[in-house]
Parts: sequence; structure tokens; C-alpha cells
Amino acid sequence: MIAIAAIILLYGILWILGTGCPIKFLTGVSCMGCGMMRASWSLMHGHVHEAAYFHPLVFAVIPFGLWILLKKKIPERIYRIGIWGIVLAFTITYIIRMADSANTVVVFEPQNGIIVRLFRGLSH
Repeated sequence: MIAIAAIILLYGILWILGTGCPIKFLTGVSCMGCGMMRASWSLMHGHVHEAAYFHPLVFAVIPFGLWILLKKKIPERIYRIGIWGIVLAFTITYIIRMADSANTVVVFEPQNGIIVRLFRGLSH
């Protein structure tokens, strides 16, 4: 629970600073959760379609969170199957979003990542 709160705090700070996702900032490649903060923010303001655009799994955040919080009440085998289901859902959603050239939320632009830009700057 503390780790989840720390991650949310880190992402919130990065968002306020305009950096956004640390993975995308470093690599130029969106992560599986890319758009989740914007989707959550949109959902909290009642913008359901916008939330779905930013990340379609935003509607599953609360059930996923409950699943993790109720770990001790769920049989271990069932819990693991659920976790793998969550991972599979994010993976499939990520692949579909990455393959969609019209999607502007999830991008593959390693040339824009700070790592490539630093190496490019060092080589000149």
C-alpha cells in the first residue's frame, strides 16, 4: 500500500513538473500505463469518453486495486490467476494501442527520450 502511494505521489510530482511518465521521459517510449493519470483525472471530472481515450483500462483501476488489497482473503491460486489476468489485460491493451497509428497517447519515439538525446549530445 505504501509503495502504491509512493508511485502515485512520484507520478503526481512529475506531472506537476511537466515531465509526465518517467519511462517515456527517459526512453521516448510509452509504458503500459501511459495515459492512466490523465484518464483518472478525466474520469474524476466526469469526462468518461476522454478517460477511455487516455487509457481504456481506467474503469478497471478500482476492481484491480480491490483485488490486490483483498489478497489475503482470496485463495493463492485464484489470486495469481487474477494478477496474470491484470498483466494480460494491460499487455493486450498496450499492444493494440501501440499498433494504432492514430493513437497519440501511446508513442514509440526513442529519438525523443532523454537517453538518446544525451548520447546524441555527447557524440557531437
